[in-house]
Amino acid sequence: MKKALALMLVLTLSLSLLAGCGGSPAASLAPDSGAQAAPAASQEPAPASGGRRVVMVIPQSLGDSGPMDSLKQNLEKAAGEFGLETSIYEALEPSQHEEVVRTFAREGVDMIICAMPTMVEALKAVAPEFPDTKFCMVFPLEEIEMDNVVCVDFATWEGYYLCGVLAGHMTKVNQAVEELNTRLGEFDEAVAQESVVNMRNAANSAFEAIDALAAIDTPDAMKDLQTNYVDGCNKLKDALNSYIDLYTEISSATEEAPFDFSAYDGRVKEIQDAYNEGIDKLKAADEEALKDLVIEVFYEPAD
Repeated sequence: MKKALALMLVLTLSLSLLAGCGGSPAASLAPDSGAQAAPAASQEPAPASGGRRVVMVIPQSLGDSGPMDSLKQNLEKAAGEFGLETSIYEALEPSQHEEVVRTFAREGVDMIICAMPTMVEALKAVAPEFPDTKFCMVFPLEEIEMDNVVCVDFATWEGYYLCGVLAGHMTKVNQAVEELNTRLGEFDEAVAQESVVNMRNAANSAFEAIDALAAIDTPDAMKDLQTNYVDGCNKLKDALNSYIDLYTEISSATEEAPFDFSAYDGRVKEIQDAYNEGIDKLKAADEEALKDLVIEVFYEPAD
C-alpha cells in the first residue's frame, strides 16, 4: 500500500488556500453554486431585514472543495449563530472587484467580506468612501490600516512546518509498512513449504514489523490515521496466529486424536474475517490520508 501519493495529495489540499489567486477569470459574472446574482448599481439602500446584512465577495468560484467552500460554510455558520442575513457574490473579473464592492456598500450592507490578495486594492479604494460600513479582508497578505477594516490572515509558515512533520511521519510509516509487506511475503513462502516452524518464524518476524509501526511517534493530527494502521496490522496478526494454530492442529492429528473437521469451515471463516477486517482498516487509513485538511475561517461580527 503506497501512502506517499496519498500524503502528497493531503499536503496539496492543505495548501489550497494559497492556490488560484491569479487564475484566469471567467468570461462573465454569472452566479454559481449558491452565489447571488450581480447587484444592481442602485444608490438606494436595500430594504431592511430582521438581521444585519453581511455580503461576502469572492474572486473564485464556489465548488472548489477548498478555501471558497470553507468560507461559505463558515459564513453560513455565522448566519445561524448570530442571526445574520448573508449572501455570497462571485466577482470573477478583477476589473469589476472595486465596483462590486462599492455597489454593496452603497446599498447599506452592514459588513462586506472580501477574500484573497487579488481583492485588496478594491477594498482599499472603497473602504474610505464608506466609513460607517465594516469591511473584513480575508487573507490579504498585507496590513490594511483603516478604522473600518479588519484583516484575517494566516501563518502559512506554520502550515509548511506541519506539512514537513506529516511528511516525516508518513515516510516512517511507509518504511514500516513496506517492511511488513516483505515479511508477510516470507510467511507466504513458509506456507508454500508447509513448514510450521518456518511459518512461526516468519510470523514472529512480521509481528516485529507491526510493533515497530505501532511504536512510531505520531503527531496529534495523525493519531486516528496511525490507529487505523496499527489496528489493521493487529488484525492481520490475529489471522496469522489463527492460521498457524489451525495448520498445526491438522498436521499433528493422529488416528487416536483426529482433527475435528466439523469445525474446519467455521474456523477458516473466522481467520478470513480477521484478515479482511485488517485489510479494511489499512484501506481506511489510506482513505483518511486523502481527506482534505480544511482551513476554517471563523467570523464573529463586531457589535
